[in-house]
Amino acid sequence: EPHARRAAGAALALQEATGAVAAAHPGWPRFRVGVNTGLAAVGVVGTGGGRTYTVIGDTVNVASRLEGHAPVAGVVVGAATRAALGGGAITEPLGERQVKGREGAVEAYVLRGLVEG
Repeated sequence: EPHARRAAGAALALQEATGAVAAAHPGWPRFRVGVNTGLAAVGVVGTGGGRTYTVIGDTVNVASRLEGHAPVAGVVVGAATRAALGGGAITEPLGERQVKGREGAVEAYVLRGLVEG
């Protein structure tokens, strides 16, 4: 399935929706989004009333760190996501970024849009 495209589309839709709300309500908070592609553990964690559905793993951690490099009201994707999107994405390179929990830098791109097709 086109997971990367669906995640990128959801991220852009979130920014569009919050932008519409912010336009109608001055001072409304704006958000940053980070998207990364790779393996993750998905499931229910916790016991009793403290159970929650979540995803964990290095892929998720890197997405969280990429989020901090996104412009306000923007979306940043990692190199694996950019590669999975192929020519179907409009991006601007941010270059390599140091992220917590990684010895090496992570390649990042600002996602401006998706190409139909």
